[in-house]
Amino acid sequence: MRTNKEVIKIKKSIKRWEKKRNKKIGLSYLTAGFGFRIDEAEYKKWGKINPNIEQINLYFGIDNNNKMVFYLVDSITDKLGKNNNLSAYKIEENVFIKNFEDSSSINHNTIESIPNILFRNRNDPSPKQVLSRILSWQLYSKIWFDYQRKSKFYQKIEGGDGSNDFYAGVAKCMTIPFSDLKGLFSSKPSPKWVFVFFGLRKNTLAENPLEKDILELILCNDGAHKPDDDSDGNQHGMEYLADVTMPRPPFSADSGYNLF
Repeated sequence: MRTNKEVIKIKKSIKRWEKKRNKKIGLSYLTAGFGFRIDEAEYKKWGKINPNIEQINLYFGIDNNNKMVFYLVDSITDKLGKNNNLSAYKIEENVFIKNFEDSSSINHNTIESIPNILFRNRNDPSPKQVLSRILSWQLYSKIWFDYQRKSKFYQKIEGGDGSNDFYAGVAKCMTIPFSDLKGLFSSKPSPKWVFVFFGLRKNTLAENPLEKDILELILCNDGAHKPDDDSDGNQHGMEYLADVTMPRPPFSADSGYNLF
């Protein structure tokens, strides 16, 4: 089947990243672009599968053109993919392929169109936190990367046998809570897309040194929409941001990740 062949290509792409992620060249892939967008139509397709989806699994890959690529699949579909059940994955239905975009793709192409960026309170990151995390990634991604890629030796240093390769090295995948996408796409009027970009967050509670600086995804809508449940008096024209983080490794993964 055509779909199965496409899924096999995706798996090969993910394996290319796995082979290069702990090499020096790996950082150049991670910093090759600004981010990518998730479209409203894609969000709705996931929602039709099950509105109570726990998360979206994001896999890193390298395509045939030697470019960084991201594969996004809902966690329900991904669990169905166990035992090499390739037919569970349907491209452009529950699996979406994303390439890096640059900042110009946000489409604020005149000085008048740049929004007055405001932030929600409550559990969302503060403006200072967001800017700090973005800047940390821009300035310190190489330090983070060098430490992470050497971490495959971490278990041996700590007395382990180093046999758990998944809990080692630079991230293979990340997870996006579906509830965060719901919050962003519930804005009124409904945004056409959500933009996803990298940040670097301090985790002061971590005991494992590999988890003290965490690669994270920060999501924002297009700046012209207000969350449906927003009651803190922010003006129309805000950008609503959410931080979502669960890179694997260093965090462990269960049997629900079946595109590896």
